[in-house]
Amino acid sequence: MILYLLILIAAILVVEFLLRIHTDKKIISYDLRYYPYYRRPRNRRGKDVYNVERLGKKQAPFMTTYSEGIRGDITKEKRKIILAAGCSFTEGAGLTDPETFPGQLQKLVDSKKYGVINAGMGGYGLFQIEKLVEDLLKYNPAIVVVQLLDFNTLHEPENSQRAALGST
Repeated sequence: MILYLLILIAAILVVEFLLRIHTDKKIISYDLRYYPYYRRPRNRRGKDVYNVERLGKKQAPFMTTYSEGIRGDITKEKRKIILAAGCSFTEGAGLTDPETFPGQLQKLVDSKKYGVINAGMGGYGLFQIEKLVEDLLKYNPAIVVVQLLDFNTLHEPENSQRAALGST
């Protein structure tokens, strides 16, 4: 019994060591201390764990987080703020900053007058988005855009439709 316990402790220590090494290689995850209102670690640059697993380490883009644990640098924005809040669709999982929908919105607006802040957070639901927006209202955004996407209504294509699209 003691041998099994020692093996279990050794395995936990090895996993902890490997996770710490993995984190040191600029992998960004979430700060779960404030669950369910977790955010990304503040002031970090790295690659998202999910995207590294899904896209591969070389293909996953670097992501920068700022003082609020979001992708946009809201504290240093001098222009009027357009705050874009939502889930991973807003955050732009697997995309560079200009490729995200807030990045595209920045290209459409008068960039001398407005700065679009990406406050998307992967995995966030409606009540978490509401809390995030509430926390960020102290920066007096001129406009708040809230992205709502119900992934339950998205259906996987039938086999015949997949064949027509050329995928299996």
